[in-house]
Amino acid sequence: MDVCPKDNVTLVTLGDDPLIGNTLQDRYKIESVIGRGAMGAVYKATQEIIGREVAIKVLHTHLVDDNDALKRFHQQAKAASRLNHPHIITLYDYGVMSGGQPYIVMDLLKGTAMSRILEEREYLPLEEAVPLIKQICEALGDAHKHGVVHRDVKPDNIVLEEQNDNKLWVKVVDFGIAKIVQGGDETLVRITRTGMVCGSPAYMSPEQFQGDEVDARSDIYSLAVLIFEMLTGRLPFQAKDLVGLMSLHVSDKPPSMKKVRPDLDFPPELEKALEHAMNKNVEGRPASMDDFWQELEAGFAARHKISRSGAGPALSSGGTPEQQLSGKDIQELVSAKISAKSKQVEDEIQKWARATVSQVDNPSGQAITQRAPRTRASIPWWAKAVGMAQSTMPFVFTLALMCGLYWFTQGDSELASALRDRLKTSLPFLSRLGLSEPAQLFSAGRLSEAVSLLEQKKATGRLSQPESDLLNKCYLHLSNEEAKKKNYKAAIALLAHVSGKGVHSSKAKALIKRYKRMLDK
Repeated sequence: MDVCPKDNVTLVTLGDDPLIGNTLQDRYKIESVIGRGAMGAVYKATQEIIGREVAIKVLHTHLVDDNDALKRFHQQAKAASRLNHPHIITLYDYGVMSGGQPYIVMDLLKGTAMSRILEEREYLPLEEAVPLIKQICEALGDAHKHGVVHRDVKPDNIVLEEQNDNKLWVKVVDFGIAKIVQGGDETLVRITRTGMVCGSPAYMSPEQFQGDEVDARSDIYSLAVLIFEMLTGRLPFQAKDLVGLMSLHVSDKPPSMKKVRPDLDFPPELEKALEHAMNKNVEGRPASMDDFWQELEAGFAARHKISRSGAGPALSSGGTPEQQLSGKDIQELVSAKISAKSKQVEDEIQKWARATVSQVDNPSGQAITQRAPRTRASIPWWAKAVGMAQSTMPFVFTLALMCGLYWFTQGDSELASALRDRLKTSLPFLSRLGLSEPAQLFSAGRLSEAVSLLEQKKATGRLSQPESDLLNKCYLHLSNEEAKKKNYKAAIALLAHVSGKGVHSSKAKALIKRYKRMLDK
């Protein structure tokens, strides 16, 4: 295979990287390749003096004589060096190697790109997305205050990593095409030629498509597109080609999130905030990232009314409790409803008892209310049974419904699979019942365990199509891990388990051929 089937880029044979094993500038021990891009390669290294793991980005040798590439690489270093924010990747060092290749030493991020999360989960519930959006706004707002415009805000450049106990810690990365505002004036450092389009088309602002000057409001537009995708799993503008996509961004009004995803609930205030940020006219957008966040926050607050006393979220007028509350909140809501129903039944029984006692002869002439404390003893057994049945009925009904849902989602039909994924997203606490356990193991990186469960289902003939695809993905990931260790025989053996017809099968066949060539060498 000479051309990549995914993006039609010409493939090259990679030999042993000459940098691996060397010590850069007598400080950084280069250990392995993390990834390669159009401009350079990124290596994992250790800063030997203090033992800190870092990432080193090195410009490709064939681009050393390319003035535009050199300027862009220097620009990334210059932009990153201006910034010191907990949600922006940190630059530690910068220099030029003996061969003339510039390099940047940065944080070694051990996280997952937002693009990967959206690929696996489609979209994020509002409760999960809000803290991430806030962190992104804070990072870009700080960059803007230091005169740096990112110009390439997209899911690939938002990384989520674990930091202390917070598993949703945002890092904004890749300022490779950033522009820097010099001092206090509005003159921008030019790297690209006039009218050249830079950025990722699906997230670019109209002024970027048109080759006009950009400022912080261009990042606000791109972030609004990203938020739209995070909350709906869809892009606001989609077209078959770049020209069509450009036309939509430049001319068409973005659709509402509710129109794109009628199955989800979005407050009008949030819709309005995104529409404002995606205004075609740059002057019609929020003036700063802080202003944009304030509008977003008002939209989030409209969905979840949070009292100043800290009482927690209250139900708004629209949507069901399951759409607005987490699993724990739903349990508390059910318990509260059961208690209220029990109190209501008890009051009704007491009312009936008082009415019964009032019909008894009262020769003493005492007020009947003086005998009320003794009315409990006069309640017949069948009334007590009815009261107990009414008080426990909501709980029994809820338990029966949950058991029914659990039984149904264990089926192999497409409807059961879709409901299983929906329940996993909407009601996280139901995951304790074992819903979609292989998918959970896959997400947690426990691939061997997921394979074991899926192979058991396959042996009994109960493997659904989505589970079959998941099993193929597990084998592809496991083979990739073996290939990284140069255990090509083991990788080929794993790929042989990939079955069916489709993308996974084609990819497995291509990899088998590639690994066999590696063995022949």
